[in-house]
Amino acid sequence: MKNKNKEFPNSVFPQEVRDFVEKCSDSQGLCKDFMYSTYLSLASVLIGNSLKIDINNSWIESPMVWVALVGRSGIKKTPVIKAMINPLQKLDVESYKKYVESLNNGNTEFKPKQSFVDDITIEALYDVLNNNPKGLLLKKDELITLIQDADKYSKGGGTIEKLLSIFSNSPITLNRKTSKRYLCIENPFLSIIGGIQPKVL
Repeated sequence: MKNKNKEFPNSVFPQEVRDFVEKCSDSQGLCKDFMYSTYLSLASVLIGNSLKIDINNSWIESPMVWVALVGRSGIKKTPVIKAMINPLQKLDVESYKKYVESLNNGNTEFKPKQSFVDDITIEALYDVLNNNPKGLLLKKDELITLIQDADKYSKGGGTIEKLLSIFSNSPITLNRKTSKRYLCIENPFLSIIGGIQPKVL
């Protein structure tokens, strides 16, 4: 018997969200708790750097969240993420179309706005964050790959440390001697969503 005190507090969500979750749960068998958790990631990146909270004049908090959907294989973690971030994908597709149209018209200065990224190196992530100051959502179907691939493309390492700096609202810099690049992002914003199996966790 389920403990009522451990049920997800879905009453805090808008009715439209609850209706959508119920519909997906009934039609696709998706886990409601996973859907609500993923919605928090979706909401966080839509808010992004547009809102920060001053905690007792001691530090600043942003709505950045890192969410791990913990469940066994086959419990439909990936379909949950796909269903919930579909609006972000649509926004990115429309932005990309405008980007291509701009290039075709000879405008090479236009930078496409992105809401989320998937398989990406830390250097490429910095570029995307720089072009999208409001913030991004990093989606990983399997969170363990974020750890395994962290320094695959970086001989200098430190990818996890850089991600933690972002989470702590610290400015981040990128220096590349070979390409003579210097990049400083004062307010990076990156929420993360992904699934992981209990044994792997």
